[in-house]
Amino acid sequence: MWRKVLSIILIVAAVALAVFLWFRLPEKVVSHYGLDGKPSQTTPKVLAIGLPLVLTVVGAVLNLTDRTASGKKALAASIVGLIVMLTVFFLNR
Repeated sequence: MWRKVLSIILIVAAVALAVFLWFRLPEKVVSHYGLDGKPSQTTPKVLAIGLPLVLTVVGAVLNLTDRTASGKKALAASIVGLIVMLTVFFLNR
């Protein structure tokens, strides 16, 4: 039961965060910093938001449909996707 609730919460949080980030982030998002602390690589906003969103939603849906250990791995993957989206936000404020 708790896995189902957590999966739904993750999906809602990921979609809400993606919408927030879409309006908040610039078109080119910094994805890598050099040793000197300056941005050295950028990524389009679509990829920086879209890939973690897909990872989160697919992982949560797989967790909803699978009750084995692989469902727990999918839940972990969805949590990682949400963490990646939060990291993108904090690195590009």
